[in-house]
Amino acid sequence: MDAYASSLPTQQTTEGGPFIMTSTPGRPWGPLRGGTEEANQLARFLRNALNQSNLTLREISDRLMYSRSTVSEYMSGRKVPPWQAVEQLTLITHRDSDPRLQERKVSDARHLWNLAQESVSREKRIRQLTPTPPASRDTQVETLQRRLIETQQELIEANSKLLTAQNTISMLLRLLASIQNSTKAWF
Repeated sequence: MDAYASSLPTQQTTEGGPFIMTSTPGRPWGPLRGGTEEANQLARFLRNALNQSNLTLREISDRLMYSRSTVSEYMSGRKVPPWQAVEQLTLITHRDSDPRLQERKVSDARHLWNLAQESVSREKRIRQLTPTPPASRDTQVETLQRRLIETQQELIEANSKLLTAQNTISMLLRLLASIQNSTKAWF
């Protein structure tokens, strides 16, 4: 655990690893699950930003327009989020801060995100170069089923975003029509 993580309050998990406690309502954070230490550092940064903002995981998910499970994966380090999500989360969680502090936090986030991206890419290249024994048929089926489920979840998330966008467009069109009708009444 690095100096940043060791400064946060912790509690032992049943597996012996530390939970990082949260100061916001809800459950404490689970253990970090990033494939690299850099991914875990980014996740710690995001968790700390969320904790300090007093927003819940649901609230930040809604504002980012990502599913709660996707944001949870970002917060665990399991997935490195796209830069836009990191930037938005940083700006949302520091919205009441001095603009210079906000700018510094975005810069810190960008640095951690770059490190996490590089380390994940490096690990992926190493895995690709490392020969693996042929998988059994059962393992192949399980892998394909897992990929199918992940793809279905991504499709559900994409459909949810599409529906939100369509609703927003519909609302804006109704608002535009209302404004046009209002201005016609004036003339």
